[in-house]
Amino acid sequence: MELKRHAYQMPECPGLARQIQKYHGDKPFRVTFDELSWLVSVLEAVLTDPNGYPCIEQNPWKLEYVPASDERCKTCRQLYDRLSEEEEKIWDLRRKAHSDE
Repeated sequence: MELKRHAYQMPECPGLARQIQKYHGDKPFRVTFDELSWLVSVLEAVLTDPNGYPCIEQNPWKLEYVPASDERCKTCRQLYDRLSEEEEKIWDLRRKAHSDE
């Protein structure tokens, strides 16, 4: 749900935003490395907003800020941590493969 809440912020990946909105959790969510990087960047920006956690309910013009203690923010933080960890693993694999050449 938290990814759907912020998908509108991915203008460079319109196909990804649509894919996120259609996703129902019934199968693995597959993304390219570039899309993963976009997801991590958007979630990081959302989580570091100085106004608080922007909580959008299907309408990006209707914005409410909630504190970091809100469950929606905690869920987003967990997702960000998980995705950024995966992104870092891929970077490490790429660096290792490049250094072995």
